[in-house]
Amino acid sequence: MLCLAGCWSSYNLDIQSDDITWKPNLKADMQVISFNENNGDMVFQEISKNEDDDNLDTLVIASDDELPKTTDASLSSYVQTSINHLKLIWWYDLSKEKSKKTSIVWEGANVYPAILKTFNIVSDETELSVAQLYIEKNKTVFMLSYASSDSSHTKKFVNELSSLKMN
Repeated sequence: MLCLAGCWSSYNLDIQSDDITWKPNLKADMQVISFNENNGDMVFQEISKNEDDDNLDTLVIASDDELPKTTDASLSSYVQTSINHLKLIWWYDLSKEKSKKTSIVWEGANVYPAILKTFNIVSDETELSVAQLYIEKNKTVFMLSYASSDSSHTKKFVNELSSLKMN
């Protein structure tokens, strides 16, 4: 079930899936643009207010079953490998890269390791603020990624992660 409702200059999103229950209050009005029925991956994008919108906020919720081990060190390696792949793309640079180890309560009482990665992507005259939360559960990594040309939107996303519930 997906629900979008406007509220002043913030927008409430209601995300309910097999893995996630989350009602973030974001600064951009979002809609689902892609849903993979096989693995539950979802992509949300800001609803364009005019035809000239080039840089719309984007939220991706995805999972990957490729984590080799279930230790905190392997999650760190997974995250760093993901970032290193981004650094190999020649037409843009990463800046202001930060990492923070954290944890997420899942299924009521289980606590799983997580890493919050924030950085900026700079290309030509465009700069995107990105926040990615990686959560490890068994041999699966769940990632929530938010990108915006407005850093206050990304900061709001990071603040709203505290309301994330895992099923």
